[in-house]
Amino acid sequence: MTSFAALHALIQSLSKAEKRYFKLFCDLQTGNKIYVALYQLLEKEKNLHAIMTVMSQQYPAAIIETARKHLYRTLMKSLRSFESDKAIENRLMQRIQDVKILFNKGLLELCFGELERAMELALKYEKFAYYLILGRLELQYLTLLEFPDTDENALVTKQEKLHQVLHQEQWINRHSTLDEVLLHRYLHCGLTRNQQEINKLVDLLLEEFQIISNKHHHSVLSQKLHLHFQSTYFLMTGNHQESLRLYYQLLSLFQEHPHLLLDSPLYYIYLINGILTDLRSMRQYNDMPFFITCLQKIEPASESLGYFIQHLVYLHRLALLLDLGEYQQGEALMQVYTKEISSKAKVIPPNSDAIIHLLMALVYFGLQQFNTALQQVNYVLHKPREYVSQPVYTLCRMLRLIIQVELKNDDYLHYELRSMERKLKADEKLFKTEKLTIHFLKKWIGSNGRRNTWSYFFSTPRR
Repeated sequence: MTSFAALHALIQSLSKAEKRYFKLFCDLQTGNKIYVALYQLLEKEKNLHAIMTVMSQQYPAAIIETARKHLYRTLMKSLRSFESDKAIENRLMQRIQDVKILFNKGLLELCFGELERAMELALKYEKFAYYLILGRLELQYLTLLEFPDTDENALVTKQEKLHQVLHQEQWINRHSTLDEVLLHRYLHCGLTRNQQEINKLVDLLLEEFQIISNKHHHSVLSQKLHLHFQSTYFLMTGNHQESLRLYYQLLSLFQEHPHLLLDSPLYYIYLINGILTDLRSMRQYNDMPFFITCLQKIEPASESLGYFIQHLVYLHRLALLLDLGEYQQGEALMQVYTKEISSKAKVIPPNSDAIIHLLMALVYFGLQQFNTALQQVNYVLHKPREYVSQPVYTLCRMLRLIIQVELKNDDYLHYELRSMERKLKADEKLFKTEKLTIHFLKKWIGSNGRRNTWSYFFSTPRR
């Protein structure tokens, strides 16, 4: 992506509030504002080539490039200012800058008072990395000032506190690493399908047990990581009841410590998403609307996060209607989704976008609108392969085969069956369900679609 294309994409992604704030921010600037004219063009015009044509007619190339760089710097400064008080990290980074300014101005009492308040804030919200930065600043300033009003015991106490926080941060980092690896396996590989896949998770489980057993400092953050890791593990291994129990414990933790929601909204979103996934797997459909409402009530920290939350709400509502066989209501919901959210696909995780299109395909299949269902499946299969998880990709290929049966495209089926079987064997993902489906479709082709093939298909699982 070129520099102008990146700047254009950034401006097009701004919310109304961010645009309004930027215009107010620019009003504070003085001098010739060529960069403002460039911003107005980039905001209004969708065609980047047309923008460059207009600018090149009015200004030399060197001035345009200077204006682009200044616009980018000013825009980022405006966005930083706009987001400054919305997250604990932003507040702590501001405090660090304030402390440095006060020290350089020689306002030492104010400087150390601000340092103390910032360190208390970092500990309260368990932002240990920021505490370490602030602690090192304090020791650095005390050294420069030759340790005024600080005896050796006080100095050693400060150093020991830093060692303790550093040790705590190291354990949390190890725990976070395991949680991220497990979540990566879940999002990309899905649920385990046999004992061999379960065994591949044992190394992570043992290492997590070692971390829990050996760490000497307990915190809300470490408890959150432990519950999230365990619930994800049981979700992956198909123990939905135990996974749901742990998710409920994690939900209680968020309710007892509201700052976790403000600090880690994405964790809370994935928590509710996990609960809804477990409830659907256990067919506890009556409980799902309550947690879908919980998703809707989350206050997003950014516009992109807001679109992701709305996407998940539609996804789970559609999954619920699909499982209950309410295809007509599902179609109405999809039309609303297409109007409100589908144009924002860039800010939605690609695999999550693929899942909702798979659900759409299944609803259209239930309505016997096979060509429309095929369009939804092809939308997923035409995405870059690395952006779609193995389970979703395989399900889409299998659904496409079954749609082709309904469309009576037997010639295509013969070719696609061989291709899919080779691919699943190569990836070692040819499980019982896939084998049965492929075997049935081969029988279907061989029998010219006779109805007794359906009887064979449904009787085989019972055997």
